[in-house]
Amino acid sequence: MTSRLIAIACCGFSACLASPVSPSRGPYLAVPPALQSTMTLLDEDAWQHPLLTEPMGAWVRRYVRRMVVDPALPPHVGALWVDATDTLHIRPDQVPPHLRVSLTASTILHETRHAEGYRHPCQRNGAFVDRALRDGGAFAVEIYYLQHVRETWQAERLQTLYIGCEAPGVF
Repeated sequence: MTSRLIAIACCGFSACLASPVSPSRGPYLAVPPALQSTMTLLDEDAWQHPLLTEPMGAWVRRYVRRMVVDPALPPHVGALWVDATDTLHIRPDQVPPHLRVSLTASTILHETRHAEGYRHPCQRNGAFVDRALRDGGAFAVEIYYLQHVRETWQAERLQTLYIGCEAPGVF
């Protein structure tokens, strides 16, 4: 116990909170209480996502510094990634208990993919979409995860609505 306290005192409390397995943009990921169960799910899931190079929880921590449950987001925006602050904003009705933890986790994975630089390359019927599942964009990351957690109906819905476009552009 004494050596642990000394280690915390030597390295500074916030530095000790950093994940030992992921490069860090900051000392830790700030997760609001409403999203704790979702991050626990991602941290404890041993499944290797086919589009990610590390465990899902560590991957999220690599890119996201802060998560905010944001009631100011408009009704048509469930979540939003902000590059300038490395912050993921999510609407209150998109987090547990209003939505299943697995569905919230899929949204976090989707927005984190944007943090990696993946943008939606086009629009269809006014919605931002990805060209193809094989391109590995934000919707692909979300769809593969939804299939993994057996949210098949949602995965199929997203694939129908948000995969496939002709007109180029980046949104």
